[in-house]
Amino acid sequence: MRVAVDGLSASVVGPTLYVVGGVDGLLQAYDSVRDRWTLKASMPTARRDLATGVVDGLIYAVGGRVDPWGFTDVVEVYDPRTDTWQKRAPLPQGRVFLGAATVAGKLYAVGGYNGTEIFSSLDAWALGPRRCSPMASSTASYAPMSRAASLGRPPRGRGPN
Repeated sequence: MRVAVDGLSASVVGPTLYVVGGVDGLLQAYDSVRDRWTLKASMPTARRDLATGVVDGLIYAVGGRVDPWGFTDVVEVYDPRTDTWQKRAPLPQGRVFLGAATVAGKLYAVGGYNGTEIFSSLDAWALGPRRCSPMASSTASYAPMSRAASLGRPPRGRGPN
């Protein structure tokens, strides 16, 4: 990478690996054909510990942490063809350390932490070239972070095993 970052997320579009995140919200692209890194347009909402997913060649950046310890519900989409970002419908609740994946034209955001709770949530968006609308949300907290952190996993009998 051209710039070292932590709290990043990575996605692939065609032969290019996109790495986004960090306190500056940098977006770096690795062109595997030319074997070189370039800097692209930074995220409008700089954040780390976010998740990304790709649908139809667009990269969706979901949630994350804005420094020093703010948890954001922001969803932004990056278009590699135009090197531009746009905001989309937000998460129901700000969170970090979540996962994201895309299946059949839908973006799914899974789990995460909001500063006090760890979630076993699944939120979905219908995606298209000009829309990103929430479809469903199923959120249930299962452990206070202090208990989960002390055990390294959710307490027995609470949350998914």
